[in-house]
Order: sequence, then C-alpha cells, then structure tokens
Amino acid sequence: MSCGQRPGQIPGSALNIRRVIAYVDESLRLDGEGRYVLAAVLVPDARADEVRAALRSTLRRGQRRYHWHDEGPASRLAVTRVVAALGLDAVAVTSTPVDGARQERARRRCLRVLLWEVERRGIEYVVLESRHRPLDLADAQMIAHAGRAGWISRNLRYAFCRPSEEPLLWLPDIVSGVVMRALVDRESRYLDLLGARVATVTAP
Repeated sequence: MSCGQRPGQIPGSALNIRRVIAYVDESLRLDGEGRYVLAAVLVPDARADEVRAALRSTLRRGQRRYHWHDEGPASRLAVTRVVAALGLDAVAVTSTPVDGARQERARRRCLRVLLWEVERRGIEYVVLESRHRPLDLADAQMIAHAGRAGWISRNLRYAFCRPSEEPLLWLPDIVSGVVMRALVDRESRYLDLLGARVATVTAP
C-alpha cells in the first residue's frame, strides 16, 4: 500500500498475516429521493496480493483501474463474479433521502455507522479512497470526533489512498455499486452473486 503519511495512518507496510484491513468507498445517486452508500470490504493482509491479481485480471487492455460507474452490464457481471469467488466479507451502510447540498452530511452518518460495524468485527485498520485533501481532512475530523464521543475506539488506524495506487479500493467501489443497483434500480442479480457476504445496514 503506497499511501502518503497521514495522521492516524496504518503503521508499517510489511505483510502481517493476522491483520485484516477494511477498504472503503462510496456510491451516490441524486435522482429521485437520492441515496448514499458507503461500503467496506475486509481483506486479510495474507491475501492482499492474491486479491490484487484477481482484480487486475478484469482490466481491459490499456485500462488502469476498474470503476463500476464507467462499466456496462457485461463487465459489471464479470467483475462481480470475480469478487464473489474471492469470498470476502463486506458491509454497506446506506442513507436516504440525499440531495446534492447534503451529501457530506449523509457521508458522515454512514461513516460513523460503518466504522462502528467494522470495529465490532474486530477490524482496527481502515483505508479510505482519497477524495483529495479538503474532503480527506473532513473525514479525519469525523473519525477523531467519533473517537472522542465514544462511538468508536481511539485505537482505529486509517489512511487515505487513491484507487490508482491501491487496487483493493476497487472492491468497495464494486460493492457499493452493487448495493446501489439493488436498492435504487431493483436490480438484484449482482447482489445475489455476493450473497450473505454483504451485510447491508441503514444509517439512522
């Protein structure tokens, strides 16, 4: 994982066979009532290289990263089958209604719940997709506030990375897209492939 140094960054880059990291990304739809989905996929360090290789195998020639929003039905179905075969656990937190002026509020609600869900699964390390410095700082402030308020423990460690640097961030992009398709478009064939591996939670 080639992330820049950040407050709360996950310590060390060496493989830790016992460590599991939650990789986090979002999906947002503003049509209709609007919906926000924030997903985390749990990846054991010991399987990180295997999972990266499986994800890279889905890329077309010249494609640098996978992005659910840019793909068509056939590509989405193929990559969902790859993710399903990996057998990784995931949790998705969703919030609705959402409009363009309140999407950061929806993210904060979802992030607080998602971090609690991640921690109760015994995870102490989180990697969030970087949304650039001002928004990363807002997330860092939210995490610090959640720790002070006792919503999560202060032991949580986190980092921000770009999906061009860390293919494991493609996983929550895919899962959040899968959940969004099921909830908003009533298209459940992708989520059916992932089955019980994905827990879906509604943020209050």
